[in-house]
Amino acid sequence: MTWSVLVESGSSVQTDASDGPARRRRDRSDAPGRLSLLVLALPLVWATLSGCDKQNTVGAASTPGPAATATAPFRLADVAKSRGVDFVHTHGSRFPLTIVETMGGGCGFLDYDRDGRLDVLLVNSGQDFRQPRQTPGCRLYRNQEDGTFADVTAAAGIAVDGYGMGCCAADYDNDGWTDLFISGFGRNFLLRNRQGVFTDVTRAAGIQQRPSQWGTGAAFVDMDRDGWLDLYVANYVVYDPKVPLCPAGSTMSGCTPNRYHTQRNELYLNRKNGRFVECAVARGADDPAGAGLGVVASDLDGDGWTDLFVANDGTPNALLRNQRGKFKNISDEAGVAFGEGGVMRAGMGTDVGDADGDGRFDLVVTNFFHEPNSLYRSVRFPLYDDVSYPSGIGTPSVNRLGFGIAFADLDQDGKQDLYIGNGHVFDNVEKFSDTATFEQLDQVMLNQGGGHFTELTPQTGALPAVRSVARGVAVGDFNSDGAPDLLINCLGRPARLLENQPTARRHWIGLHLRGTHSNRDAIGARIVLRSPGRLQVREVRSGGSYLSQSDHRVLFGLGDRAGADQVSVEIRWPLGRRQALKVTELDRYITVTEPGETETR
Repeated sequence: MTWSVLVESGSSVQTDASDGPARRRRDRSDAPGRLSLLVLALPLVWATLSGCDKQNTVGAASTPGPAATATAPFRLADVAKSRGVDFVHTHGSRFPLTIVETMGGGCGFLDYDRDGRLDVLLVNSGQDFRQPRQTPGCRLYRNQEDGTFADVTAAAGIAVDGYGMGCCAADYDNDGWTDLFISGFGRNFLLRNRQGVFTDVTRAAGIQQRPSQWGTGAAFVDMDRDGWLDLYVANYVVYDPKVPLCPAGSTMSGCTPNRYHTQRNELYLNRKNGRFVECAVARGADDPAGAGLGVVASDLDGDGWTDLFVANDGTPNALLRNQRGKFKNISDEAGVAFGEGGVMRAGMGTDVGDADGDGRFDLVVTNFFHEPNSLYRSVRFPLYDDVSYPSGIGTPSVNRLGFGIAFADLDQDGKQDLYIGNGHVFDNVEKFSDTATFEQLDQVMLNQGGGHFTELTPQTGALPAVRSVARGVAVGDFNSDGAPDLLINCLGRPARLLENQPTARRHWIGLHLRGTHSNRDAIGARIVLRSPGRLQVREVRSGGSYLSQSDHRVLFGLGDRAGADQVSVEIRWPLGRRQALKVTELDRYITVTEPGETETR
């Protein structure tokens, strides 16, 4: 059920039932397990020492809880097959896998037909990345009234015949219909949504196509605050077919990206006439030395201008601060370019959330096997602390290779938890490693408060004990019950649709924002919710995780103590207008329209 409302500032909410220059990457060994034992030991030693240093702890009350052995407060049940999502990712049949074949693909939740229900997009790669055309292609599943999904790929005009990687979604032309961007190896696709049917407008819109291009993470973002969404696209490396495999011990395996040159990222400025112009170099957003994968767009400094963060694989991460439409890479001074002690990490996916409830956005990054996943806690912008080990997410992740990662309040208590999709990149890793496996278990990290996380293992019933090769992870409440669900695309395996089934119902409130002066999807809006003993901050975003798109709606868990009269909400719309909401009912989604005279576009 959707609840629509136009709310003026301070009024009550009422509901009704209605290729640039490439640079050589920093040297590192090609072999898996490339870090020496000394380097691997340093973060563990540092974490032990920092536990005695109060300045390095994450919150005064961050004592590990019993979550690793206790019964979980929710169950994530895989309902993909029973609900009609029968997608199996295709990457080709080569063995061992090359670097191209091991990196896809993303996934997304979006409401493509404006019926109020979240649909599912799954990005496919293809049979042979060396060919210009690929089958099978990406798939779109429509969420039907009975809770099942139907494959509407053909009917919706989704005809993506490139070797797909990732996706993002937003209404870039402000016509009220959500459009799609799909990144890929050699070709990207821009699909315009015309009343539920998509048309490929890639060339007409000015999206560049280069044979060496390898698009990965992407996000729609209004970088110049003109009310029209621009597009940021990360690029990975320039694949050299002369170096398809590399030695790993006594065998051959896929190469690590340091064997190839990096390529610059792209920023497309929306010209408001259906066309874009590429301006990354002119705007300082190209990051030519980065091997870009995950992209997240967020106003990290709170100045109203959306910044960009790129998780780079084996090169320094890039934090691009938006200075009124131009960007400056401040990752070194911010402390997010590297891991603890300046150790290079191999970033894959990334997300932004308030891990410790202080009202500031923190950054998470998934990393390579034998590297901890990173949590960068915002101290005072632009300064961040690497609290990967003190927070509790570091140690459980060292023997995993993470890809998709997403903040989500899985237990609806008002604290943002983490879901992490894991899987190695080398399909023959067992031949040269005694500890690594290709298929791995995903992870759920429960937020215990104060920014400390504890792993919920499959033994608790929180998630299926299924080993897979996870890549994209997206969050979305597909059944609109207030408990965030998950979509996972797995390399060469069936996709998973995890329905969140709480063991005890808690209160919640969800907001669906519609821009009028701002972009129609309100991408970039910031929402602050206050309830007894809790401050929560969210944003409406495009992109994120690993090459994926999560629900545009903003969902807040409220626990079991808050009443509607104890909840206050403030929205800062993308163009700056602030709007206060008085909540009168809980446990429902509310559609809020940006106040003021509706703009004719």
